[in-house]
Amino acid sequence: MDTPQTDGSDRSDTNQSDEIISTPSNKRTPTRLRVFLDAYANTGSVRQACEMADISPDTHYRKMKIDPMYREAVTEVEQRVGQLLEDVTVERAIDGDNALLLPLLKRFRPELYRERISAEVSGSIDLIERMKTADQRLIAIKRNETASGTVS
Repeated sequence: MDTPQTDGSDRSDTNQSDEIISTPSNKRTPTRLRVFLDAYANTGSVRQACEMADISPDTHYRKMKIDPMYREAVTEVEQRVGQLLEDVTVERAIDGDNALLLPLLKRFRPELYRERISAEVSGSIDLIERMKTADQRLIAIKRNETASGTVS
């Protein structure tokens, strides 16, 4: 997936960068985060994208926690990466090689590729009867304590 990298020289690219975060911590942050997102879209790797954008992974994860605009931009990129992986998976499935991409698909498209487990439980529990029985036991215990003179 080829996405042009932002170098900050084009005014429209700078405006686009400003739209990915709510409040930049410094002037270069929006540009670096845009480079990160472009690199992440191309690699699917947070570590590689951070290196390419010259930011620390902590910067990325901190922005994910505190900035809803950035979180939404990352989610959109992850959807694109998921689509790319899905396309590659289809191509490789035709060639008979699919094992390596399945874990990546589960990460980027969990709603489609997660493990689905269902369990069916049969039988019934009559909660009202169990509660009545428990109440009767408590009443019997209280009677025994009163009769023996050991009320607590």
